[in-house]
Amino acid sequence: MSREVEILAIDWQRLQSAYPDLDDRRLASMAVDRGLEVVLGAPVDTGPPPKGPAGRLARLREEFPSTAADVAVHRFDYVARRERFQLTARIEEQTYAEHVALDKDVVPPLKEEARALREHVRRLEDDARRRGIDPDSIEPAIEWSHTLAVDAYTRPRYESIDERRERTARFFRRVR
Repeated sequence: MSREVEILAIDWQRLQSAYPDLDDRRLASMAVDRGLEVVLGAPVDTGPPPKGPAGRLARLREEFPSTAADVAVHRFDYVARRERFQLTARIEEQTYAEHVALDKDVVPPLKEEARALREHVRRLEDDARRRGIDPDSIEPAIEWSHTLAVDAYTRPRYESIDERRERTARFFRRVR
């Protein structure tokens, strides 16, 4: 079994400063052994908080290695995948901008045109009824329940990405 692991330089420097008498090979071996011990060890007690300062201190000492390992793993994931996260953020912003552009520039005119066409068809049906023609007898029949409901449509107001960010920042400033 391979015992190869990756570690951030800053974490390695912290280990070296905590154990200055150990050579790199021994320190790496010890770190892997300790990591396996923490990961494979008994689960941390998640019951009710212990009573008294001594009990709380004992709980913190039990939880600390696991919590520190979690922090190190998340920090490593962030550093190792930073470019991917940045790319994902750019793609999300681009997708949102394209969606807003479509909803702002393409969809509203189409819905307004559909509303105008529905109104025109209804006027033609009313005119046919006044002339004594049953509009339902004209083929192809329009099933209004299956058509796009745009009669009450009004153009929505869309925000730019900057407006969305500012609104989010205002919300969190208010919640703080």
